[in-house]
Amino acid sequence: MKPRRKEGFAGQRLLVLPPAVVAQMAENPLTAPLHLTHIGYYPVAAQHWVERPAGAGALVLIYCVSGQGWVEQGGYRRELPAHHASLLPAESGHRYGSEAGWEIYFWHLAGRLQKSVAQRFAQAWSTGVGAVPFESGRLRLFEDMYRHLEAGYSPRHLEHVNLGLWALLDSLLYPPEAQPHRQGITPEDRAIAFMQRALHQKLNLPDLAEAAGLSVSHFSSRFRQATGYAPMDYFFRLKVQRACQYLDLTHLQVQEIAYKLGIEDPFYFSRRFKQVMGISPQGYRRRGG
Repeated sequence: MKPRRKEGFAGQRLLVLPPAVVAQMAENPLTAPLHLTHIGYYPVAAQHWVERPAGAGALVLIYCVSGQGWVEQGGYRRELPAHHASLLPAESGHRYGSEAGWEIYFWHLAGRLQKSVAQRFAQAWSTGVGAVPFESGRLRLFEDMYRHLEAGYSPRHLEHVNLGLWALLDSLLYPPEAQPHRQGITPEDRAIAFMQRALHQKLNLPDLAEAAGLSVSHFSSRFRQATGYAPMDYFFRLKVQRACQYLDLTHLQVQEIAYKLGIEDPFYFSRRFKQVMGISPQGYRRRGG
């Protein structure tokens, strides 16, 4: 049997906001009521296991889009299948995971209104798990939040991201009419999912357009309108986000990280990294993220 693990899954995306940034959000009147401390996406998480005997100190929102897992809180275990979500209280011990594997998005939420949010979701989801029909807009909210956070922690970015949390919660509490899973998937969604699976590869614009099912010109125009970025720029930003994880969590050299991300020229990688992050990979590692 494979060992269980909390993170480190292929293709995962995870941002843990620094304590100083969380403290800044707690003092801003616009973000103090509710703000992010973690945000992430695990595309294929098998043998996933998380246990927090005293809770996470923040609400833990888990949204499963495929596969199946479970959540356990207060001594009760409940299945968490695809198109369902669960909100775990901040100060209560809990466990969750998946043996066979699941695809999940998750957010940790803190702030002075976190108890009120937890109470409202407890009313709506009496079992602790709620059915939420697939909605592409919910995934777009995640992508928008993630994109702004990976671009930096300016007050403008933090306010934009955290005010968007209310739209996310609204989409879960008051979902639209049920629809087939794939009905809301757009060409941009397919392209982004393809990028996330291919961060280790060297792709070009025609590859991405083919994954989206569009011509290159039509795809480029639609993608820029939907995300604010050219497709290849967006793809490189995803690579930079993964590079930050390697810099934070491993001792790999910059050249090794570039190779793992399908980039043969480490100097080119370093230049582009600095363009995105405003600091070199070496400087990012020295700064501690």
